[in-house]
This record gives sequence, C-alpha cells and structure tokens, in this order.
Amino acid sequence: MSDLTAAFGEKGVEELFKGVVKNFVFEKADSTSGGRFTAGYDIKAKLENGTISLTNQNTVKISELDIHWLRIKLTLKVDIPKICTPDGCVDIFGEEICIPQWCIFEANPDIDITFDLSTFIRHSEVSGEVSPLVRYFINPARTANMGYLEAEEAQDPAVPNDPKANLANKWQVFLEPVWLDVDLIDFEATVDELLTDLVNTLVNTIFSGFPDWAKDAILAISGPIIDVIGAAIDLVDDFQEWLADFFNVSIGLGNIILTLLADYLANKSPIISLEDPLKIMDETNTGLIPVKIPIAELGANINSAEMVVTGTVGANLGG
Repeated sequence: MSDLTAAFGEKGVEELFKGVVKNFVFEKADSTSGGRFTAGYDIKAKLENGTISLTNQNTVKISELDIHWLRIKLTLKVDIPKICTPDGCVDIFGEEICIPQWCIFEANPDIDITFDLSTFIRHSEVSGEVSPLVRYFINPARTANMGYLEAEEAQDPAVPNDPKANLANKWQVFLEPVWLDVDLIDFEATVDELLTDLVNTLVNTIFSGFPDWAKDAILAISGPIIDVIGAAIDLVDDFQEWLADFFNVSIGLGNIILTLLADYLANKSPIISLEDPLKIMDETNTGLIPVKIPIAELGANINSAEMVVTGTVGANLGG
C-alpha cells in the first residue's frame, strides 16, 4: 500500500510536458562530401506548442510538437570541371593571328554558397508516444560521507547560478520515448528558391567581368541558363533528390533531432523531481524546523484519465 499519492489530470500532465520541452534547444554543425559536391549544415532549433493525450497503455501520445528553426543553413560547394576554348594561331592573308585560350570554372570550388533555409522553413513537426520512467538520482558532486542536511545546503557546482540547485538526492519521473517521428522538411517546396539563388551565384561566377546591367539581362533569361548548366553538371534534375538525400541520409538530420530529443526526455529533463527526504511542512516562525519524510520507493502510472504518482515512506536519511 502506498503512503503518498498524487494525481495529475491530462491538462496537468500537458503543462508538465510543456514545461520540459520549452527548455529544449539543440544546435549542430557538420559537413560531408561526395563527388563534385561538398555540403555542410549549421542548425539551431527549439520546441514549441504540442498537445498530449493519455492512454490506458501507460503512455502519453504527443502530437503537433513544433520544431521552430532558429537557424538552418546549408552550405553548398561545387567543383565544376574546367572548360577551355582551344588556343592557337592561324595565318590569314599573310598575317598570323593568335587566339588565346579562355577558361571558366578554374577555381576549386567554383561555387561556394550558403542558403539560409530558415527564411522559408519555419517549422517541422514531431509526434510520438512516451511512458513514465522513474529514477533515483544521486548527485555525482555529493561525497560519500555527506549527510542529507549538508547536501541540502550545498550548492550544486554544475548550476552555480541557480540558488535552489543543491546536492540532495532526488526521485525523478522522466518521459521515456516508446517511439518518435519527425516530419522534417518539404523539399519540393524549397528547391525552386534554392535553385534561384544557385543560378544567381553561377551567373556572377561565370560572368564576373561583365557589368551589372549585363548580368541582370542574363538573369532575366535564366531559364535557358538553368538548362545549359543543368546539362553540364546534372544539377537541376537531381537537386531535389540530392537535397532530400543529404538531409535525410547523408547527415540523417531527422535521426539527429530524434536522438537528441529522446535523450533529453528520458535522461536530462524530468517532468517531476522530488528531493529525498521530501519536505511536507515548512519551518514556522515559532522556531519549528521543517518536517521531512524519506521516500523508499516511487512509482508513476498512466491511464486515460490521469497520471498517478505513488510513494512509499522509509529510507536511510544519511544516504
């Protein structure tokens, strides 16, 4: 039989969940190369919104949890094979006329451009299902001979700016993912804008010595230029497939996000954290000290109506 019982309705669990996810911020940067492409990414995002529903399977279903992209930059470098006109001299009516060789795409890379995808990719969406996981936490900074009163007064060195962070043992309830899924990016909707930026860069690279008005005229007929460039480097037809493959396979952005989120929910941010021993009565102005009870066991279970947390009293207060 449990000595302590607390119940949280669906709205209460949702508030606990939102309090956890609002502090989740992730960022990562890396690059990969293959063939003529080198691509890198630099991302930063946070979580917003989200709704939950409780089930009779001891789980919480998560839906409409938004990934708000604060930064999602794609750097694309392309090395295009050098193309040169033939050089040589010819004799015309006794006059030797020499034609110099003219080359384009001599740099490596020939294209180096960064797309800021966050200007038109604002949100992605996470859904999933989690179940309660109870752990007992002993702060690693707490020494073996430190009693509970001393631990409660000691500042946790890991969070020196939080005066409430101490070295007390804690019972914690996490939400361990059963499954998570992310609807990452609609690549079809983004490719046209990316290609426009790419063509602008190519025109400025190929016709770097031309005046601006000439480049503007060339960009005005960029459709044929896209066809020419696409035929030369097979970029246009493959770009959407390549972009999706880059994010989903080469760097596995979706897996990165889900791995970080799963670790955050199951290991780093409990929805409930109770100090052991648990204070059940504050000190009084008449001089009575706070009343605390040790917790030997803690459990958490979910049904379709509520999450119930139960505790059993009894433990060694020195531990």
